[in-house]
Amino acid sequence: MRILFSGTPAYGHLLPLLPLERAARKAGHATAFLTHASLGDLVAPSPVLSAGASLEETLGEFRRRTGTDAAEDMSPATAGEFFGGTRVDLGADAAPAAARGFGTDLVVAETADFLGPLAASHLGVPWASHGVGIALESPLPSELRPWAPRRSSVRPGRRARPSSVCGRSRPTVPRPGRRPGTSTR
Repeated sequence: MRILFSGTPAYGHLLPLLPLERAARKAGHATAFLTHASLGDLVAPSPVLSAGASLEETLGEFRRRTGTDAAEDMSPATAGEFFGGTRVDLGADAAPAAARGFGTDLVVAETADFLGPLAASHLGVPWASHGVGIALESPLPSELRPWAPRRSSVRPGRRARPSSVCGRSRPTVPRPGRRPGTSTR
């Protein structure tokens, strides 16, 4: 099986995917990462299929479009536009082609990634949402969901729902007033 792991080009988004990718590769599956080439050293020896801009380029384009620094303001509206808007706009044309070139059978995408699911939808292959790692506190998950389909609706294909969910996100450090181990959902 050829498994494509997809994530935002940032350490905190890709590192949680590595144990599953390593296990899949050890089990004999071909693996690759759909992200920006600047993270190649992080995910090596798995190859990177570059799609979209680097984190720095995406942050710059987001600031140009909105006047907001997404590194400082990750409100629900900012997160929606950053992950599901700007990042999708900068990578939606390259992601399906990269996935097709790899011969992808399955996509595993981290919670805030929309390029992998878009590629899976274009190819008609299943995708799994990898919810281990980055914790999205309400209302972020519900705020992120509508952005990418609106952006990708101008492109052919329909964004399919995940065929499965791997794990569940929990914050590693509880917020003040919250007991450790309690869900944020």
